[in-house]
Amino acid sequence: IRGNQTRLTQAIDQLKPWLELPLPVEQIKDTATSKVWSGYAPQRNLANLMEKWKSLPVAFQAFGQDRDAVYFVAVAHRSIAEDVYADLRAAGFQQSTPPLSKGLPKQRLADLEKELHQQSEQADIILKETSELGVHLPSLRLAFEMLSAKKARMDAMDDIVQTRSTVFMAGWVPKSLSASVQAAINKEF
Repeated sequence: IRGNQTRLTQAIDQLKPWLELPLPVEQIKDTATSKVWSGYAPQRNLANLMEKWKSLPVAFQAFGQDRDAVYFVAVAHRSIAEDVYADLRAAGFQQSTPPLSKGLPKQRLADLEKELHQQSEQADIILKETSELGVHLPSLRLAFEMLSAKKARMDAMDDIVQTRSTVFMAGWVPKSLSASVQAAINKEF
């Protein structure tokens, strides 16, 4: 769940600069007569471009900002597309698209925030259930110790080899009891 929450938070952060995009992402595409670019560039370099393109068939729509970069969509007539692209590259343009395949970024943001909220609620439920199970921990520890002791006894039984006339035992006894065990063995054999 924590991994999903991190992934959703990152997706939200990547989407934030695109929130004011006024058209669905699937509509950002070239046409027969125009070339379309979407992305970002340093704000300080764009003012000169706006002045340069003032009398050209270029449309420029800025819609978001992240630190010193401005996110925008630019559309130019194909006859001047190469020059416009060269100007964009010289201004530090980086091609980029919103991190979604269709629809409006605002709607995608709402969907991501809803999913993040659901993940948080699910994490809270799991945390509550886990803390409620904590009251059983002492009993579980006792049961574990009992089963561990039983397993040790069964393992000790595997160390005993016996025929009709001989018995072989391997194991250990506490030092304080070793004399009495030795005496019992000597008395029997």
